[in-house]
This record gives sequence, C-alpha cells and structure tokens, in this order.
Amino acid sequence: MNITKIAVHHTAVSREKNAHQLQAVDRYHRDKNWGTSTCPAKAMPSSIKNPETGKGYYVQYHWFIEPDGSTIQTASETDIRWHVGNYNNIALGICMTLNGDIELPTKEQEKALKVLLKYIRGRHPAAEVQGHRDFPGVTKSCPGKLIEDSWLKNLSKSDDMKKLIGNSNDGRQYVQGDDEICHWISPGILESFHSAGFVDKTQVEWRPHMDGLTIGESYGVVS
Repeated sequence: MNITKIAVHHTAVSREKNAHQLQAVDRYHRDKNWGTSTCPAKAMPSSIKNPETGKGYYVQYHWFIEPDGSTIQTASETDIRWHVGNYNNIALGICMTLNGDIELPTKEQEKALKVLLKYIRGRHPAAEVQGHRDFPGVTKSCPGKLIEDSWLKNLSKSDDMKKLIGNSNDGRQYVQGDDEICHWISPGILESFHSAGFVDKTQVEWRPHMDGLTIGESYGVVS
C-alpha cells in the first residue's frame, strides 16, 4: 500500500454504554453483509489474529483505541481494510471507542492517538490525517461533531521537531538526528517532513561549510 491518508473514526456507540467495544465491532464486521461497490460481500479477516477467537480480526480498521488508552493493532499496514470507500488502498484506519457526536475522547485516548500518529507518520511522513467525514462522498459526521478538524491537525503535529542545517556553499540541507548525525534530504522529502511537522523548512541554520558535523546516510533517514 502507498499510504497517503490516515483516517480517524469513532464507533458511534458511547463508551458509557460499552467501554470496551473491540470484540463487538469485530463480530459486527464479520457478520455484516457489505455488498457495495467498494466493499466485498463479506469482510475478509486480517493477517493479525484476534486472541479471543484465534482467527484474523474482521474489524475493518488497522488500529483500535479503547477509553483507557489501550491501542490494539487489528490489521497490518499491508492489509487493505474497508473503511473509506475508494480510498481504502491508500488509507490506514484508526477507530476510537466513543460517540464523537456526544462525547470527546478521554485523555488516555488523546494521548494514545498522538503516540500512534507519531508512530505511523514516522514511516509515512507525507500521510495526511483526516476524519472519516473529510473523504469525498461521506455524509457521516465520523469521528463525531465534537471532534474538530483543528484538534486532529494539532494532535498530529510532531512535538519532536528536528533541526535543519544548510550548507550555504551548495544549498544542500540536512536534518540533524538525536544522535547529532546530519542526514541530507532531497527537496521532495524535505517538503514531506515539513508537512508532517518533523522539521520547519523556514528555520534553517545556514553554515558556509559542514566542518565539525558528522554526515550520515541520505534520503531523509532520521536517527
């Protein structure tokens, strides 16, 4: 899968009604007759096994976050899940146990989602985080009316921004990792890292040479 989207969903069932909904959603997706142009007649199990059934998860998201912050991976990133119609082949899905029309995520869910988004975007820095409702043709409020787009955008920003150092002699820019090693990044990867919040391309420390700095491998690899 060429991941360019991360879709955030809610179960649309209040956590006050059921605080742990993963298994219920798994059974529902297993038994539901989808039968649409964008979904198979029956949901296919993922490559990750559900420990309660011993079979692959049928839940059509890649991760599930319960109110206590428990984060369960229910499908590998190579498993296509049926959660955003025509965008299933480029989108990873995250679902939170809540009804976002009447309740906000718990602090534990908020923290877990932030950690998960950082984890995913570390490998897919150009992936855009969107609510399910933001995909074309979707009429649902998912992940809920109370969950604003600005909340998702701010949550997905990295709080571990890397330093950019530029060589003013040749214009090449390097991102400095936690280990102080500088990695050259191409303009395209720089743009992706900037969009993902890993670097600020407007804040560059320009130097006439790179003496005294350790230069590592290229292609945007950050330690």
